[in-house]
Amino acid sequence: MISSLNIESVKHNLRKHRAVNREINAAFQYYLRNAGLQRAQAFRREIMQAIEHIEGFPYGCPPHIRNTRKWKMQTFPYFFFFRNTPQGPYVLAFAHAARKPGYWLERLQPEESHDP
Repeated sequence: MISSLNIESVKHNLRKHRAVNREINAAFQYYLRNAGLQRAQAFRREIMQAIEHIEGFPYGCPPHIRNTRKWKMQTFPYFFFFRNTPQGPYVLAFAHAARKPGYWLERLQPEESHDP
């Protein structure tokens, strides 16, 4: 049985703040515990689709505050918040729609806190 969502095992070049993997995995764990394996797998598929979209079309995502952009997942109440950089998109947060807005703004220093 799948016990965690390891997006590192999926080939992508998306750079992200070190907290993003924890945020995604916590949401995955929630769906796995509370909605079952099938729903958790649907969540995983949608995460992968969102990553592909952000990597492939970063300027196609709506502008947000402080020179950031956001991508709302289609089925699940989550957003990716990211900033376009010369090295490509840098994800600052993966947040539930009901979470305190802007909690991630302190992460706007990508050179100090990203995963390689």
